[in-house]
Amino acid sequence: MSKQAVVKKVKPYPFPAQVKLETTALAGSVTKMTQQGLLVEVHGSSLQPGEKVELQFVTPVLHGAVTTAAVVVKVTSQLKGISLLELHFRSQTPEHMARINDFLIHTGQVRRS
Repeated sequence: MSKQAVVKKVKPYPFPAQVKLETTALAGSVTKMTQQGLLVEVHGSSLQPGEKVELQFVTPVLHGAVTTAAVVVKVTSQLKGISLLELHFRSQTPEHMARINDFLIHTGQVRRS
C-alpha cells in the first residue's frame, strides 16, 4: 500500500489586512488582489478617494508579510456599515512586490513568466 500525502486546499480569499491612517487603523478583509492593488472590506470607514493609507497584510499559504503605501481609488458602501475599498499600491519595495506576485502566481491569477 502506498501512502499519499494529504494536501489541503486553502482558499486564497478573504484574508485579514490592516488599513492604517495617520491616527487610526482599520481591520479589514481582502477579497481580491491584483498586481495593481486590492479590494478590502472594512467596518465604519470614512475614507474618501484620493486619501493615502498604509496597508499591512500577510498572504495566505506563502505567509509573505507586506507593508506598503496605497491610495484609495473607490469607496463602495455596503450593508451594516461595511465599506468596500479599492486601493492601488504606491511605493512598493521590490521584495514586497515579489511576495504579491508569488501569491498571485500560486493562486493561478497570474501566469509564471
